[in-house]
Amino acid sequence: MRPPTPPESLISCLRSKVVLNERETARIAGGSAVVVFNTESIYHYFINPQYRSYVAHCSHVAIDGIGLKLALGLFGVKIERYHGPELLRRIIDLRAQWSIVIAGGNAANRELVEDGRVEHYFDLPFTQDCDEIARQLKRDLSEYDASHGPVVLLVSLGLPKQEIVADRLLAEAGGRSQVLGRNLVVVPIGAATDFLTGTKVRAGRAWQKMGLEWLPRLLREPRMFPRVVRSFRGITLLVSSELRSLFARKVSSPVK
Repeated sequence: MRPPTPPESLISCLRSKVVLNERETARIAGGSAVVVFNTESIYHYFINPQYRSYVAHCSHVAIDGIGLKLALGLFGVKIERYHGPELLRRIIDLRAQWSIVIAGGNAANRELVEDGRVEHYFDLPFTQDCDEIARQLKRDLSEYDASHGPVVLLVSLGLPKQEIVADRLLAEAGGRSQVLGRNLVVVPIGAATDFLTGTKVRAGRAWQKMGLEWLPRLLREPRMFPRVVRSFRGITLLVSSELRSLFARKVSSPVK
């Protein structure tokens, strides 16, 4: 079965966002929603309309994944990678300008509160019902008294569940930019918190520079194999979709 056709080109969608780096991260304001988009994300964008909804409505994107970078380069889009763990580190480095809270993920995430890197931890219901999780998050956030600045909500549930929950949360709150009086920044951050707490170990710098940091992790965690398969399929979906779009525009263009 052919996957549902996205409402617009993925490349056009990504180009419509503020592309994050260290400098742009410091300029994120309340009312923003961030997506860390890697090679596996391509697959979910084409296959999962709920995931695609969040990507379409978010304001900022961090481009991660060497496969994604290379695929974008085929179509003339040159973007530097900004890894999820680096985005998380930068957000925490800037904790003086906002209140950081984290929801879900490994129990070790509570240690981030204990050592002062984030202000609060929200425990989430153990369920696959994203609506229930979003409603719980809405209640928790409504009762949370931020000490200063915008509230940066780090959602650590894994791709694509965390993005779907984030999308439902924004819808639950009465509008995608009307959460806590436009004073919320939503960042689905995935396993980046595991590297921060030491629960998992990142590949060395050499692997990261080569764009092969996924390979040592795959060897350590064979359960990652389905994600690698989805990543390769995602690249195929992106290239074929963009080529069809280019061909359609060429055919529809008037002959001079």
